[in-house]
Amino acid sequence: TKQEALSIASEVQSTVRSHGGIQGVIHSVFFGASPPHFQLRELSTGELVKCIYSSRKQYDELAMALKEQNAVVHVYGTIKTDLVNRQIEDLRVDKIEPAATFSKEDFDRFIGCAPGMLGDQGIQEFIDYVRERAS
Repeated sequence: TKQEALSIASEVQSTVRSHGGIQGVIHSVFFGASPPHFQLRELSTGELVKCIYSSRKQYDELAMALKEQNAVVHVYGTIKTDLVNRQIEDLRVDKIEPAATFSKEDFDRFIGCAPGMLGDQGIQEFIDYVRERAS
């Protein structure tokens, strides 16, 4: 019934706060907004996440992150998540740091660490198989 649904909905915790981090690319910055924040395009989902910063240190970290175009950054802080819609509402920034770069040599060393993993397949064939692409 409608009454039961309302009763259940009132018991369900719709938002939760947790400490963690997200990885992405800075999409836009709102210096004059209150509170000042930036939008981060999260790498795994492509969603924009509002990241609210408050200190001069965080501003300086943001400025450093913007020096390289499309740099991937890690943003750590308190994340407010809407559990019903399974979406991050915002992140209160504690720290912004650039992601470590991953060179072709690093990739080659990684692939070479388990030589028998691919069997008789080449790397592209293996990737196509894992991604379920038709041959």
